[in-house]
Amino acid sequence: MKKVLYLIIVIMFSINICGQNFTVTNPNGYPGGINIDVNYLGAWAREFNFTHDKGPQIFSFGALGKGDQLTYGFIGGGMMNLNYSAPWMVFLPSGNIGIGTKSPQAKLDVNGDIKAKSIDVAETSPNLLKSVLARLSEGNTVGEGTYLGVKAYNTAANTKSFSLEHMFYGELNSSINFFRGNSRTGGFITISVNNGTDLCKLSDKLFEVNGTIRSNEVKIEATGWSDFVFDECYRLPSLSEVEAHIKENKHLPDIPSEKEVLKDGINVVEMQAKLLQKIEELTLYVIEQDKKIENQNKEIKELKERVKEN
Repeated sequence: MKKVLYLIIVIMFSINICGQNFTVTNPNGYPGGINIDVNYLGAWAREFNFTHDKGPQIFSFGALGKGDQLTYGFIGGGMMNLNYSAPWMVFLPSGNIGIGTKSPQAKLDVNGDIKAKSIDVAETSPNLLKSVLARLSEGNTVGEGTYLGVKAYNTAANTKSFSLEHMFYGELNSSINFFRGNSRTGGFITISVNNGTDLCKLSDKLFEVNGTIRSNEVKIEATGWSDFVFDECYRLPSLSEVEAHIKENKHLPDIPSEKEVLKDGINVVEMQAKLLQKIEELTLYVIEQDKKIENQNKEIKELKERVKEN
């Protein structure tokens, strides 16, 4: 009985199924398992399917190709004989794996959400795309395509270690870049937009912007404001002293020169305090001039009255 059963099994694995040039064989020397020989020059797809009561496939896996060239292997389910056209997962001959996409352009290309306790992006091939987090069909066949992904880089002092990049038609559209700094610490982050130009930087100097800041309102809460505000004991210089200072230094007293501003920039809090000081000085000058004019008018009036009396 055992010999008969064994003979039946051998016959099953040796049988040629000629429909659609499709054969299942177990040739001599084949290292175990089942070999599927697709003797077909055109495009072909072959699936192993699991169904329930002859309904749509619950689960299937197979391959799609043309002649002796594999297009991709796939895993899918839920369709009738067409899971290769809308697979859940594909495997390219290059080794790239795609989830939710039939054209993965990284070792793991996921078109959808990823949920994980941790993601380890190993630096085995620096300066290459490590993982695609999401992809759009628009422009996906141009260069590296259109995606949001993680890239790792060869590192040197103050160069990028990693970046989260948005590529569009194979061109860098925007990114968040992580720099390593000079040592194990000292790293910083930049944000790039448009064509990859870094427009802002987060570092130990807090926040740097390479461009214009546009806002409906800016509120500065400064400590030590009293160090800059006008003091009641402040000696108001005479206008002649101010004039002499301007002629000699080409700028107002206590206000930085153009050269200093170009070199060091401006501390907004300090400059606002100095400008308030100058406004207060100007007000005092006006008050002083008003008193002089009032006294002069009084003297003129008295002189006029004396002339009339004489």
